[in-house]
Amino acid sequence: MDKVMKDMRERFGAARTKCPGMSEEVYQLSDYLAMHINEELVPSGVVIALLCTMDDIKKERCGFCGNSGSFPEYLVEHKSQVLAQACYILQVIDAVTDVEFADTVRIECKSAFNWQVPKLVVASDDLEKKYPAYVKAAVDWWSNAIQHPKMDNGDDSLGMLMAMLGGSAFAKDLSDDEMRAFRSTLANEIESQIDEYGLAQLNVDYGPNRILSKAGQAAGITSQFTFPCKTSMSVSKSKVIVSAGYGAHNKVLWESV
Repeated sequence: MDKVMKDMRERFGAARTKCPGMSEEVYQLSDYLAMHINEELVPSGVVIALLCTMDDIKKERCGFCGNSGSFPEYLVEHKSQVLAQACYILQVIDAVTDVEFADTVRIECKSAFNWQVPKLVVASDDLEKKYPAYVKAAVDWWSNAIQHPKMDNGDDSLGMLMAMLGGSAFAKDLSDDEMRAFRSTLANEIESQIDEYGLAQLNVDYGPNRILSKAGQAAGITSQFTFPCKTSMSVSKSKVIVSAGYGAHNKVLWESV
């Protein structure tokens, strides 16, 4: 008998706190599920809810029984990007349910959608040395970003949607050792750049710049699509700022007090 998971609305509603550093598209998808799904679900019920949700997003209307009213504006304006990021809802399910339930959902989603995304490796504090807060803030952000890369170049066409969906296949399962190698190399490179120039720039157009590429190579990352395209970050001793995705606003990740 399939395992029943309770409090599903609350679980999906906790995505932002349980899964920091994911894209806004994934959070908005989680919010929509939190508003409309049943409180108790078996794994196959989650798959059905995802099918219904993606159909709703495509048609820009809520088809869940007993729900009506205006459809979330964000899901309308970012339809293709949300659909392209939908596979990473599996990482949310990993975080908000137990291993047995989440693994069963993954198996059923692979059959239904051909979704294969890595499980998150939690960023640890076991870097080779103590780094300043601005370095750690940058490293933590990229450690999350490479595990659910966002392929958004601003083209909302069907062709770009297919490219973004294909890009998710390049997300790499990282072992603990590979994650440590990525984090340590990136931290060293950022610190070196700041010591020499007062600023470190970490940019991805359709592929990563030298600093990110070096960190990726240390972790065995061979595909440029593992990094979120059209993303830029500046790191200084006073502030860490990131713009993630085409036309995205700058977001302050860390600021000195």
